Amino acid sequence: MHSLPVSIYDFGKVSSVSASAGGTFNCQLLQIGKIICWGDNSGGQLSYANDRESVCVGDRAGEMSELFPVAFESTARAIAPGLASVCAILSDDSVRCWGKGDFGQLGSEDSEPQGTIPYTIGSVEPVALGTNRKPKAITAGARHVCVLLDDGNIKCWGDNSYGQLGIGSIVTVGREPGTMGDNLKAVMLGAGRSARQVVAGENHTCALLDNGAIKCWGRNFEGALGLGDIVNHGAGPNQMGDDLPAVPLNF
Repeated sequence: MHSLPVSIYDFGKVSSVSASAGGTFNCQLLQIGKIICWGDNSGGQLSYANDRESVCVGDRAGEMSELFPVAFESTARAIAPGLASVCAILSDDSVRCWGKGDFGQLGSEDSEPQGTIPYTIGSVEPVALGTNRKPKAITAGARHVCVLLDDGNIKCWGDNSYGQLGIGSIVTVGREPGTMGDNLKAVMLGAGRSARQVVAGENHTCALLDNGAIKCWGRNFEGALGLGDIVNHGAGPNQMGDDLPAVPLNF
């Protein structure tokens, strides 16, 4: 049982608009704009208080009937669970993240978790994306997050061990002061290129570009980047931008 003093939350007659699975937990975005999550809560990824009675939700009788929404004042329009964290785009065009932050995946410029203290999730600060920038879409890998912005750029933060942030280095971004906002580099897509879509895998990222090409970067284990090899891409400046080949699709 979770520790917050609530009983059954009335969601009304609604159906889900999206369901996403994290590492060992699940989140659902409902048509009313509320987010509900269940499963492992060891890192605060459910946004419930993290104590001995709320390490997991859904593994005991009666817990699912007592689910309650993540307590943001604004509704949500997109969610992106990672291995032990969640990010969401809210209706006020802010991005908020909670759960584990050990690799900077919360974009909070520290490594502290969010969602482990009762009644604090609503005060989580928005992720700083840059001056006047708004998110259009969001996706999460295991420990990294990427956002498609209103200007067609992609910005990513979190674990960068394999170059999955697409900035031409392996420097982790988002857990040190001064690494977010206008200092957060956009993915190097190539000269004059912008993105239409972005999706993250466990340790890699792919984007559909404005010219219809698909580019992928990060860990290339088992050919995940679709480039005909198993070489990681994105860890150096000569591996991104115009130097990063598009996935060779012939249809």
